[in-house]
Formats: sequence, C-alpha cells, structure tokens
Amino acid sequence: MDFWAQHKDFVLKILAGVGVFLVALIARGVVYGDELEQEKAKNISLTSQIRARNLLETGDIDRLDRDAEALEKNIEDLSNQIGWDLRRSDFDLVLIRRALSYLRRFQGEGADRSTLDAEAQTYRELIRADLDGGFGQLRHNVKDDLLEEANEKGVRLGAGLGYSQISSIEEHELNGYLMQLELAARIVRYAIDARVDAIEEIRLEKEPKEAIPGANPNFFREYAVDFFIVGEQEDIGQILGRLQKSRPNPPLKLVQLTRLKKPRDHVKAQITVLACAIDPDAPFAEEK
Repeated sequence: MDFWAQHKDFVLKILAGVGVFLVALIARGVVYGDELEQEKAKNISLTSQIRARNLLETGDIDRLDRDAEALEKNIEDLSNQIGWDLRRSDFDLVLIRRALSYLRRFQGEGADRSTLDAEAQTYRELIRADLDGGFGQLRHNVKDDLLEEANEKGVRLGAGLGYSQISSIEEHELNGYLMQLELAARIVRYAIDARVDAIEEIRLEKEPKEAIPGANPNFFREYAVDFFIVGEQEDIGQILGRLQKSRPNPPLKLVQLTRLKKPRDHVKAQITVLACAIDPDAPFAEEK
C-alpha cells in the first residue's frame, strides 16, 4: 500500500502511455492496413518478375560492348576507305583543298602547300558569305585551270565538269556538290596525266542515291558522277588503277568499254563513280 500511495501518479502515467500506444497501433492498422498489404503484394510480385527474367551475365554484357566497339571501328574504317567522314567540322575545307590540289600549280613535290591551304580557306569564306557566288567561283576556276592544261597537252575536255546546267544550289546540297567536284577534278587529273584523247562529258547526279530501306539517311550518302572518256584501253586502265589506289577509294558502279573502229586499240569508256560520305555517329535504324 505504501508503494501504491507513493507511486500512484507515476504508474497511472505509464498505463496512460501504454493505452495511447495501443490505440495508435489499432488506428494505424485500420488506416494503413490495406495499403500496406497491397504494397507488400506488389513487392512480392515485382520480385517474382525480376527473378523470372533472363538477365545477361556480366561476361555477355562485356562481349556485347566489345562487339559494339568493333562495329563502330569498322564503320569508321569504311568511311575513311571509300569516302568522307561527315562528323568533321572542316568537312567543306578538306574537300575544297582536295579539289584545288589536282590543279597543276599544286602538283609535284615542290608544290607550295601553304598557298594551297590559304587558297582553300579563301574559297571556304567566299562560299560561306555567298553560297552560289563562292561555289561558282571555285568550280569555274578549277574547270578553267584543268581545261587550259588539257588543251596544252592535247586532251579534249568537255566544258563545265558536269556543272553547266546548275545555276544555283541550296545549303543542304553543298556537301554533295563539293564531293562531286573533288571526284571530277581527281579523275580529270588522272585522264590528263594518262594523255587520253578526250573527256567528252561529265554528268553529275543531282540527288543522292535512295537510302537503304529502314536506314537513317544521314548515315550514308552517295552521289554518282558519270565520265565519258575516249582513249587507248591501256590509258583507261591507268586511270582506273590510280583511282583504286587513291584514298578515299570511291566505289565503281559501272565500267563499260566500247571498242572504236579507229584508231586501233581505242575505246570509249563510260565510268560511273560514287562519291560517298558516312556519319559513324548516326544510328543505322531510323527511330520510330
């Protein structure tokens, strides 16, 4: 009795606290019981789904990563071998420089490379300031220089380098026309060196080839250039041989030789070459 009398207030407070705790548990069960059971059921279900999935082993994931890297490297090697890399920020400058490099003043070991670089940069700035005017000036100067040399060496060269019917170009067409100009200038250079009878005509395909079905059209671009050349069969072979040894090495779509009655051993060759460009960073499949 002395304990109860002395500690009655303390014991009552403890009992009150226990009562509050029990009421809280009951209330929690009433309010959250269903939700907790539902969440528990969801967790069990998700755990079962995860266990049921066939997840790749770490070794398989590493192998796929290596295969992806190898594929990317193959694509990059392909672009360097047969065409141009569209990722380059100086894509236009590289093509302008290459087109100019086939002119006789830039041929040979003693050619002034610093002058070539400066001239290419000048044309790049002209094109960026005035697309039609700058590109027109570039192609006219390349054509005039090659035409003058061809005449001096007895090679008849049809006018225009294939651009005679082109009066204006759009911004999105520039890369294609630059690739075709580089390719046309390259083969005319080889034809002059081979001393063919004539380059009768050059035709440019204005639109790129239709993309592979289901592929991203930004991944691969090819622009055809047709050359009609008259000369000895050996001279045609020399042109093709140099083309195949050059880098990039553009694919040949067509080589058709027609033997002429006169002069002896002379042929008319129709050669279709593809100027190509690849963007290795573009996904192969189109995103739906």
